[in-house]
Amino acid sequence: MATIRKRLEFEEALDDHDSFPELVDYDGKAPDGYGDYEVAQEIGRIAERYPIERMWAIEDAKAEKRERRQRELEIEAEAGTQRYAINVATYVDETEAIETLTDLVDAGYDGSLISSDSDGVLVFTLQVGPFDDLWTAQRTAETLDASYGYSSSVTVLRHEER
Repeated sequence: MATIRKRLEFEEALDDHDSFPELVDYDGKAPDGYGDYEVAQEIGRIAERYPIERMWAIEDAKAEKRERRQRELEIEAEAGTQRYAINVATYVDETEAIETLTDLVDAGYDGSLISSDSDGVLVFTLQVGPFDDLWTAQRTAETLDASYGYSSSVTVLRHEER
């Protein structure tokens, strides 16, 4: 790739007719009276061997590799990151669960209801979070317990729950 870049730089310099007047009409053969132009002929051979399209293909491949590695790093970072939620309370009455969730959301908490089956009964777990660190989740759980009288618990979220 460095060869291609240097060739391009040299070819751009060839467009400067003041610096290289003898190459203005260069077609790969030496004009009468000017000798062999070995450098220009070598440039022509290099251009055939290392076309500009090859450099673009190499640069595209490198860019794809960098993007793929960046995605891999992001996936690795996400996989290694634990997230937490607070299970505040569990309800069998959907209306009561929704009202409690609304009160907590109005108070500034990010919450949701998780429905599940417990021995044939549909139950609703009020969950607050997610939190990026355990310390914040525990302090928030303590605040909720003290302010609202809950006996909440902090849970680790599985990857698909995030």
